[in-house]
Amino acid sequence: MITTQVIEGFIFECDKGKEEPRLLALLTALCASQKAPIIRSQNDVVRILTTDESARNKLLMPLRRIKKRKPIEVCLDMGEKHWTNLIDVSN
Repeated sequence: MITTQVIEGFIFECDKGKEEPRLLALLTALCASQKAPIIRSQNDVVRILTTDESARNKLLMPLRRIKKRKPIEVCLDMGEKHWTNLIDVSN
């Protein structure tokens, strides 16, 4: 049985700064089966990422928009506060 603790374990093993394709693929598999969502697992992931700052910092990249018509920026290095246009990163 996939428990909340199992999902937490996968989240805390992942690190946005490192290539972790195997762990991210497993986490994805825990949240969907044959393209059908596994609601309980998805809810666990959302709860963990919204309530646990260390988990959020490990997996999510900070985004900002200074003004309405300005591009969205992503912070690639929080230590140096290096903000880059999100479009440049996605290309």
